[in-house]
Amino acid sequence: QRPQSPVGFREQQAKLAREEEARQERLRAAQRAYLEHEQAEGLDTSQFEGFAWMDGIMDHQLEGIKFGAAAKRFVLGDEPGLGKTRQAIGYLDAVGCKKGILIAPGEVAEQFAAELAELAEHREIIDFRSVSPGIRTSRQQRLLASDNAIAVLNYEATRETSTGLMGALLAWRADTLIADEAHLF
Repeated sequence: QRPQSPVGFREQQAKLAREEEARQERLRAAQRAYLEHEQAEGLDTSQFEGFAWMDGIMDHQLEGIKFGAAAKRFVLGDEPGLGKTRQAIGYLDAVGCKKGILIAPGEVAEQFAAELAELAEHREIIDFRSVSPGIRTSRQQRLLASDNAIAVLNYEATRETSTGLMGALLAWRADTLIADEAHLF
């Protein structure tokens, strides 16, 4: 069989690119239709009145929360300073999270834990960041006994094996996971 000419190869590549673009457009159309249907049902944000994270929330943040709740999962990739943490906290309430895990780099996890404590006073926060094995073991027991909490970890804690933290998290069967700066995980 003769090798394909450069012109034939380029035509084949162009055809494959067109087919892939058409497939991507069909996928985007299906996603839009799904989300429009889900959003038509509407997220009643009045149920969140009185939650601290609602105070001063901006329209784009509320739209992000609604989008995430309709999609059930999403990537929140806003620029720094646009309020992703507040949106993530609102998302936890919008999806009815009972058992959530937040994993982030150390300094981000620290900020997130502080904002959770400030903006979601109704949530129990179990912090696994930079604690001794003894404290970690006691918090793991507290976590396993809880039906409504947010476990906060830095990426370093996920690598720690002496207390079986990852096994405890799996046994706890969380319903929501937030991975901040997930490309670092």
